[in-house]
Amino acid sequence: MARIQKLSNETINKIAAGEVVQKPSSALKELMENSIDAGSTSIVVKLKDGGMTLIQIIDNGFGIYVDDLPILCHRYTTSKITAYEDLSRLTTFGFRGEALSSISQVAKLTVCSRRQGEALGYKAEYVCGDLLNPPCVYAYDKGTCITIEDLFYTNPCRKRALSDCSELFRNCWDLIAKYSLHYPHISFKLFKGDSLELKTPGDGNQDEPLKSLLKNCNISREIIEIPTTKTEFCEYSGMISNSQYSLKLKLFVIFVNGRLVDSNDLKKLVNEIYGKFMPKSSSFFVYISIKVPSNEVDVNVHPTKLEVRFSKESHIFAEITTRIQEVLSVSNDSRVLTIKSFEIPKPSLDKLAPLRQVREQPTVPLEWFVEPKPLHIPKQNDEDLASIHELKEEIQQGKYQEVLSKFYYVGCANKDYVLIQYQTSLYLLSVSQLLQCYIYQDILNHFAQLPSFEIPNLTLSISQILDLALSSPHLGYNPNTDPPASQLIDNYTKFLEQKANLLEDYFSFSIKDRVIRKIPVVCDGLVVPDINNLPEFLLRLCTDVNWKNEKKCLGKISELLAWFYSKVPDTWTVGETTENFEVHYKNLLFPYLRGRVVADYRKIDEGFIHIVSTEDLYKIFERC
Repeated sequence: MARIQKLSNETINKIAAGEVVQKPSSALKELMENSIDAGSTSIVVKLKDGGMTLIQIIDNGFGIYVDDLPILCHRYTTSKITAYEDLSRLTTFGFRGEALSSISQVAKLTVCSRRQGEALGYKAEYVCGDLLNPPCVYAYDKGTCITIEDLFYTNPCRKRALSDCSELFRNCWDLIAKYSLHYPHISFKLFKGDSLELKTPGDGNQDEPLKSLLKNCNISREIIEIPTTKTEFCEYSGMISNSQYSLKLKLFVIFVNGRLVDSNDLKKLVNEIYGKFMPKSSSFFVYISIKVPSNEVDVNVHPTKLEVRFSKESHIFAEITTRIQEVLSVSNDSRVLTIKSFEIPKPSLDKLAPLRQVREQPTVPLEWFVEPKPLHIPKQNDEDLASIHELKEEIQQGKYQEVLSKFYYVGCANKDYVLIQYQTSLYLLSVSQLLQCYIYQDILNHFAQLPSFEIPNLTLSISQILDLALSSPHLGYNPNTDPPASQLIDNYTKFLEQKANLLEDYFSFSIKDRVIRKIPVVCDGLVVPDINNLPEFLLRLCTDVNWKNEKKCLGKISELLAWFYSKVPDTWTVGETTENFEVHYKNLLFPYLRGRVVADYRKIDEGFIHIVSTEDLYKIFERC
């Protein structure tokens, strides 16, 4: 085994440089924070190949003293502090004196700078922390220009790993956009080669930086401002998206004392808050600026300074998340779904394509719905959408509640109606309406927790199923006035793909590769849908649901699923035995439903027909 030995300064510096400068955006962050520390009101960034070939940052800050240039890239040289105790009074970004030193270890570094009031500027070039030549006079405006070339040329392995220039540029773009939001009084410009990719005015208004960051010119109406709030432990302010707005990805922007940081603890808490107001697959935007006394912040946690620790952190996070919940609650009166809405194309003025040949029945056997397969039961979760609670509370008991709790099954009139007895009365009851009422309640009671049933060997795509729907005369498609069937089918198919996450997360209805893979299990598997109604169900998902309003959307999808499952087939396959509806009703279905259904008067009262009572019979026949 080799003996322990002291590493050379060159090796130490290169190892340290790999911690501070991990990718182009790491170097850019260090330089941009130096420019902000220097009092700049204009920062221009130029990148080539995502920053691997060139990073240049130009500011109009205070500039660098010529006498400081020889030690500018030495490790642990800084103008921010003179002793460790100064960290408790720190008001700037930099303090270690590692940034420029680390950059010069992994790239070719050139600095041009002129102090305000000085007639001339100076230029200096650095390699591995040292000047190549003494600083030379250089005609330059007030401020500083730092140029980084050939990043990681001393670390070929790192350079090969960072080969996706587009992603590297996006990281830099994202970084500048976040800083422009927090520092709206600074004008930021970002060039990709010679192309201007980002520009903010620096007028002190956050509107333009916000539009740039979220890439949405109409975003202001979707954003709720959290005004500056002072508490016992901190001062905070920010902006959050309301529950009507959804991004492609969640975006957290957190600044502590002006420093962009990560906080997994705060992110987790905010995620939980938004989960109460939005579908769990949705994304949102949160920007929070926290100010705490500098003597209560530990910024010396991580080489990149992305993590900080401060006193009373849990109390501060609790205050902020409580405030976010209050704001979302107030704004939640007109919630809409956060998935991009779909618009049915307007009728075309062009000649309509002829309708394809009508097929009256899908060629899919019933067995793939009802053949016993392993159930997929989701883990219990904490879905707690307010709209679901409201839908549950709207279920009101009708006058037949007592009947459904204590009835006795008599027999079938036909597949659609059964006879039941309650006390001395005989009723004719609609099976479809009873099932529709119960399944709707079952879906709400097991919202986001419905077990699913895997459909094996299904080859019919949702496009083909929608084609069946448009080919059905009773569903109202008119080739003379409506858009071409092929156009509608393509749009509806794409639309259902957009909604696939919501349908699977909340209703266990899974669409993968444009094929239905799983459907929910209701009534503990005692009810299976009639496959012939699947085309109409998919079409009504596209046309009948108000996808912009969360409560109406979730309620309507639940109703459609209840309708789909309530249209019962003529036979059931239980194991290897096929039963007709009479046997199934008597032995399984109605014993199961007895006492389980809340007789919502809006959905089931019209399904009851009072036939006769023994009292009436006595009056007619004059005997008991």
